[in-house]
Amino acid sequence: MARVGVPNYRAVRFDSEKAPKMIGDAEVIITSAAMVPKLLEMSQAQFVVVERADSASVVEDNFYGINNPRVIAVLKHTSLHPLSRNNDDLLLHGRHHYVQIDPSLAPSARKRAPPFSPAALRKVHVMVPQVFRFRNPTECGGKRHYLHLAPAFQPNATIAPAGGNGTAQLFIRPLANRSIDIAFLGGFQNHESLKKHRSKAAAAIRAVASRHPRLNVVAGFKKTETVAEFYELLRDVKFFVSPYGYGEFANKDYEAVLSGCVLVKPLAHQLTAFPNIYKPGVSAVSVAGDFSDLGRVVLPLLKSLPKAQAIADSALGQLRKFSHPGILAEHLSMLLDEVA
Repeated sequence: MARVGVPNYRAVRFDSEKAPKMIGDAEVIITSAAMVPKLLEMSQAQFVVVERADSASVVEDNFYGINNPRVIAVLKHTSLHPLSRNNDDLLLHGRHHYVQIDPSLAPSARKRAPPFSPAALRKVHVMVPQVFRFRNPTECGGKRHYLHLAPAFQPNATIAPAGGNGTAQLFIRPLANRSIDIAFLGGFQNHESLKKHRSKAAAAIRAVASRHPRLNVVAGFKKTETVAEFYELLRDVKFFVSPYGYGEFANKDYEAVLSGCVLVKPLAHQLTAFPNIYKPGVSAVSVAGDFSDLGRVVLPLLKSLPKAQAIADSALGQLRKFSHPGILAEHLSMLLDEVA
């Protein structure tokens, strides 16, 4: 932060001895949404709230007070696009995507009441880099097995071949050198709507393969003995289909991009991230929420691998760039200049 013109900043744990004085003296506090109710009573500062929810929807207002004038910005890792979609039909703890993936839920949907005002939605910024969890998993709340993806952050990195025998291999192999054309690698989850949604992804892949028998596909959960074998399999996939989970974002979105795949995401055009790995035709491929157009969208790209390779390279390049803390510092500095 000092390098980008914010010399007077401090990082402090809430339970440290220094916290009360530093909180009391601060002009702006950047903190998680869960901490805001406590800190509002301890300080007269303005707040930049970091949402950690897995949903792209803005959390219900009564949780941290987006309409509170002291809340000057809300930061998310994934957001609905455009932001006005936060006032669309929703259900199940303010999550919009359930309605989109399961039409049978539509009768239970409701409008947000009261709706978010334009002024409140202007506070929302996509500025939480999920990629940190993959670049530095042990320090940034990621899973330890993400360390297997470390070579992805170094262009032209090589690794030892499976079994340890033979010459080193590129960690990110060109799409043309991969044997699996389309894959969905994952389970089907317990929630009935999510199970149906993910089953449709697998069914759509199988349907494409039935019409084009030469395609090599994986549709659904594929057992691997180790995490390393899972990533080895992922690095052999050209197009990775990543359905929704409890939120629109999924860890496998990032695992796929960092393995060099083309990310295929339902309704990607309705999402944005930091960086935006969901931009259709640039960093991802967008398909219908029920995957009904999967073949129509993906098959032309399979016949034009240079175009597909450009999409994969763009997404991976963005994650490499945004994995450096200096990029976040620059964006935070510009945001504070704008709102504080």
